Amino acid sequence: MRGTNHTNTSFGKIKAVKEKNGEVNLYMKSKGGNLSYIQGSIQQEFKDWHTNRSIDYILLGVDIDELIAEG
Repeated sequence: MRGTNHTNTSFGKIKAVKEKNGEVNLYMKSKGGNLSYIQGSIQQEFKDWHTNRSIDYILLGVDIDELIAEG
């Protein structure tokens, strides 16, 4: 979960997705299950946080083929 506005009064589910090229990116998951790519500083913050703590964020990603199969 992450705040979706500057006052942190609205929240959304975020999913880490492993792309076909092996990179992991964050997507916002809608109530209907649709995913939309998160751009900018939130994406970089996610990667920096894991790098600074020596946690391999690539292992946290859900494989894109699994998401497609989920529908």
